[in-house]
Amino acid sequence: MKVVKRWMIGLMCVGVLSLGAGCAEDVLDGERDACPAGMQLNPVSGLCMSAGPGQDVGGDEQDAGDEDSGSPNEEPDTDAPEDTGNPDGGSDAGEPDGGDVVEPPEDCGPGQLIARACATNGQVLAAANATIRGVNCEGEPFEMSTRTGSDGTFEFADVPAGLHEVEVSSGSFSNTRQVTLYNGQTTDLTADADKLCVDASEVPIAVLQGQYDNVRQILQSLDLEYTLMGQDASVFGSTGVDRAKLFLENPAQLDYFRILFIECGTLWGDLQARGANMTLIAQNLRQFVANGNSLYVSDWAHPFISEVFEGMIEFEGSTLAEARVGSAPQTVEAAVDSVEMQTLLNDTTASIQFSSGDVAWVVARSAGPNAQVHFRGDVSRCSPNCSSSSSTVTVQDSPLLVTQREQPNYGTVVFTSFHNKEQSSLGEDMQRILEFLIFRL
Repeated sequence: MKVVKRWMIGLMCVGVLSLGAGCAEDVLDGERDACPAGMQLNPVSGLCMSAGPGQDVGGDEQDAGDEDSGSPNEEPDTDAPEDTGNPDGGSDAGEPDGGDVVEPPEDCGPGQLIARACATNGQVLAAANATIRGVNCEGEPFEMSTRTGSDGTFEFADVPAGLHEVEVSSGSFSNTRQVTLYNGQTTDLTADADKLCVDASEVPIAVLQGQYDNVRQILQSLDLEYTLMGQDASVFGSTGVDRAKLFLENPAQLDYFRILFIECGTLWGDLQARGANMTLIAQNLRQFVANGNSLYVSDWAHPFISEVFEGMIEFEGSTLAEARVGSAPQTVEAAVDSVEMQTLLNDTTASIQFSSGDVAWVVARSAGPNAQVHFRGDVSRCSPNCSSSSSTVTVQDSPLLVTQREQPNYGTVVFTSFHNKEQSSLGEDMQRILEFLIFRL
């Protein structure tokens, strides 16, 4: 009987030789020899087999399972591959998971960042704010800020190596990016594929259309979406005025928008003619700005400045109509008073053109103490008015573009005498100024 059993076991040993398993030379009934370390006795074949994954080499029967010997309660190996990044910014920005504390690299030392800011349409964005923040080589938070140049570039030197956040902002528009800097290297984000453009997705814009302005065209050229919330009577008669009335009298609807453009036209008088509550409208606009929103007003829409934001600008004459005395055509060689406009134009003077169709444009005499004059110049005005006079007089240092921000948390109020008329084309300076102005709101 033992002979037969040994013969059968011998056949089985031959069958498993190809698997590299060793056979026991003597296996007796009811007996098993101890297997070598790392081997386990198979109770079916009676052979010593290598212990597989998930098996207990101590000899107890186990579920072999699959090759992953980990248990559900075990933490997986979380060592991530090292983020090598690349000095030119590249597509691998090495972004950390949200909320992670970014530690300084072992070889931490000073690096350099040079980058370019851009508007929503990809054009360079001058005089924008640029900030880099992160953790320095000692593990402490740091922040550095600068302004972009006329070509949109900005630079940070001696920045601790590591993963940092870079933010570009201008007015209501901003964007951020994670950027890795390296010890002794310059990270360059000035190429078209790498530059940092501000985002407008969370900046709702409203426009009240006027007969003599077309800021909508500039918004479209900048890839900015807007909502028409009414028109003066010249566009759709009383229908557009009534829509504007409902909008301006409703503070909740007004406050939905971050920026409101009131184009040059007759809307103020049209609203009065339709019985609008002008006191309520003025109150709502002041609160709109106090809530951090911004307002753009051009030329004949000046009552939305003089009757709402008292003391911001003093206009020519003693009535609304008497301010509309600008002679045209004329070109004003204006002084550029603000640093940001000097940065934009890379100059201290600018040519402001008033075409023949601009006759009777609104002339400002002076600006208040809380206002910033960006352009001023000696201008010719009709005397006594443009409809009954062929003579002109000079108004010296007339403010042509004025902004006001009364408190740090307030929005910006803008008044401009020049604008994008339907009937005329802008000069190069004026085009750049008006485009830039939008990104200051």
